[in-house]
Amino acid sequence: MDLTDSTYSTEFNGPSDKDYGVRVFWDLNRADLERKEQAKTIFNQITSALRKADPRFRICMLTIYGDFSLFGGDPESLFLREYFPREIVLVLKHIPERDAYCRDDPDCKKEKPKDKDDLPHHVLKQDINIHTLANNPPFNILIITSDPDFTHVIKKLHKQGYVMMLACRGDAEPSLGKYAYYKWKWQSMMEGGEPVSAATHYYP
Repeated sequence: MDLTDSTYSTEFNGPSDKDYGVRVFWDLNRADLERKEQAKTIFNQITSALRKADPRFRICMLTIYGDFSLFGGDPESLFLREYFPREIVLVLKHIPERDAYCRDDPDCKKEKPKDKDDLPHHVLKQDINIHTLANNPPFNILIITSDPDFTHVIKKLHKQGYVMMLACRGDAEPSLGKYAYYKWKWQSMMEGGEPVSAATHYYP
């Protein structure tokens, strides 16, 4: 990946950006919309939910990852640019599902595996790491996913001084939110709701 790409090299150095700006990384495959129509209002709902935690929070960057064909269209037709404020950095990353690699499993080679390899969360992790190279802590990161693999990512960035927030489905593993300062159920966030708790489950 090109580190000079504006997606990764954008710096948010103003005091307001560092204290109250929020970078949102959304794994659409692991925290999907219930209806396509929600795409029109989801930015306002996420903003409303964030401001239930702190009324000064504002989204300054939103990156959405997923196989958009599963939601009936390409990224630009699902998430029209007019749905989002002009001033935010918006990135839509269409990452089609692929068949899982058989590698060296002889039984797998005999029959094509049915499970798909979920790529968006791999790219999302990489983008978060690259973005933090251009933005030293403290600043706020909201990860929207129900993938338990992000437990380590959230813990690592928390220990580096980033303020980590999480929105996940209600059936996600509890450990996923262990190091999140604020945590929402994804269903609640889609409705602009309050966090499950504020810092009571936070581990310094």
